[in-house]
Amino acid sequence: MNLCIYFVLVLAVFAGTAYTWNDVEIRNQIGPNIVLHMKCHMTNPTNDLGSKDLQFNTSHTFEFRDVDTINWKKEETQCLLRYGRYYHDVQVYRESFLTRSGILRSWEARRDGIYFKTRHDRPWEFKFHWIVGK
Repeated sequence: MNLCIYFVLVLAVFAGTAYTWNDVEIRNQIGPNIVLHMKCHMTNPTNDLGSKDLQFNTSHTFEFRDVDTINWKKEETQCLLRYGRYYHDVQVYRESFLTRSGILRSWEARRDGIYFKTRHDRPWEFKFHWIVGK
């Protein structure tokens, strides 16, 4: 019985090494000549992913792997998206308790708000209105 438990634990630890990357995609569909500014960072530990300006009809994708096979400190990725007076701080990804592989989190900025989908073949779902700044 102890050997069986040991085997399952070893399998769980090494199963994560064969996993594929997770993708977070951010797209600018606001309108011609409107630049979407994004500044992203990870928490736990804090990791600055930098800033990027997206022209209309372009996207930016970053790839990463869930850190631990069993994750007690679920890492989150936040992105501040803004254009003109409008902005929203979006949690674009959050690790699961168990390691996941091949996850897509796609976000699309439009004039009326921010849309989301988890698969390329799914329609966009409205998630957030823009916050109006001063």
